[in-house]
Amino acid sequence: MVIRGPHFLISDISVQFTNYYSHFHRSLLESSLAQTHRIMAHLEEAFIPLTPHPRIVNETAPCCNNCLDEVFNILFVLNHKGEYLVYCHKCAMAMKKSFTVLRQVNII
Repeated sequence: MVIRGPHFLISDISVQFTNYYSHFHRSLLESSLAQTHRIMAHLEEAFIPLTPHPRIVNETAPCCNNCLDEVFNILFVLNHKGEYLVYCHKCAMAMKKSFTVLRQVNII
């Protein structure tokens, strides 16, 4: 009879959590990529140009000025009194204003 101590149980659980987190990260990245493709298709249908704006090393992630969600890759930007305000797709469509659309990462 082999008696397993609590440290074996913890190592077994950590492996299961590691698999869960890797699956979670992959599904999160897949949904972000799908959302980016949907937004780009919507912009192409509306004939709205995308301006390349590459990320800078150690640049903080932009957040929507309205709902404070983190904005990934496609930035809707308004110039307000010399300050550039970033909005997410949902808030930009609700505002119905003329935005400059920036693309940070070139996704084919």
